[in-house]
Amino acid sequence: MTRILLIFNDQSMLTFEEDQPAVLLVEQINDGRWIPPPPASQLLESLQGTSLRAVVLGNWVVASLEEPKELTRASFPVDIKLTPRQQDVLELLSQGLTHKQICQKLNLSQRTVNMHISNLKARLNAETNAQSVGRATALGYCRPHMRRLES
Repeated sequence: MTRILLIFNDQSMLTFEEDQPAVLLVEQINDGRWIPPPPASQLLESLQGTSLRAVVLGNWVVASLEEPKELTRASFPVDIKLTPRQQDVLELLSQGLTHKQICQKLNLSQRTVNMHISNLKARLNAETNAQSVGRATALGYCRPHMRRLES
């Protein structure tokens, strides 16, 4: 069972589960072959001309509407600079770790990790951790993590 988070915009998202493996779902979504269950299918039909992009994030498949290239470039300033510690925190966030796990991994207090995440959100103009990871990935600060299927 794979959990899917379908993000429409900053305020609208749906979650549901599929019986397919995460890697197969991501491939189908990115190729445009995936048919979402209702009500997502009706919402996507009303947004004609848009496509979905998906990545595996932890034990979730995160899919969002693909924005036109012009909007993407305009909405993400290219000169965003992150400190080395912010990059460390961001990399662990992109792997799906919780705040507590990041604290343990980097040997930092909860308050310090929360401060780094808050500063990341401000610099990347994001409201959620998922938006931070998505925007940082678009800027090349971290790479999308794909989980391998275990044989």
